[in-house]
Amino acid sequence: MNDYKFLCEAIEQDLKHEYKAPSDFKWLSKKIEERTHEYISHTTLMRLWGYLPGGSPRTVRLDILARFLGYMGYDDFCQQLHATSQPEDGRDETAKAELHKGNKENVGWRQNKWLIGIAAAGVLLVTGILLWNLWSKPSSAPHIPYVTGSNQP
Repeated sequence: MNDYKFLCEAIEQDLKHEYKAPSDFKWLSKKIEERTHEYISHTTLMRLWGYLPGGSPRTVRLDILARFLGYMGYDDFCQQLHATSQPEDGRDETAKAELHKGNKENVGWRQNKWLIGIAAAGVLLVTGILLWNLWSKPSSAPHIPYVTGSNQP
């Protein structure tokens, strides 16, 4: 089975919905756009699910579907799929089933790393601005001129 068929199955399991009619694919197209802010037409989805004839799907479209499920892209989905399909203890089918059920702990961490990095950069930027403002302002103490003895009565 092609990896993108596993992706289609994972989407069905994620939404707990089977896609059999054009209206189902129109609904899925809207859901994908709502979640990812990226558009895939319902006819493209019908080709992916095998309801319309078509060639091999473009990676750009598969990336959108993988992001819909919370992966970084299609390559990330495939890596997770193959990483779980060859475990050392021989639980090949069990691992794939867990992936399709939405067990994406490692992917979630990967996405959170980006958010943590952005937050850390923001904190550093704000700290830098505050320190620069603190050090660049002159002292607020009044300036007292030096008085020489010639000015005294």
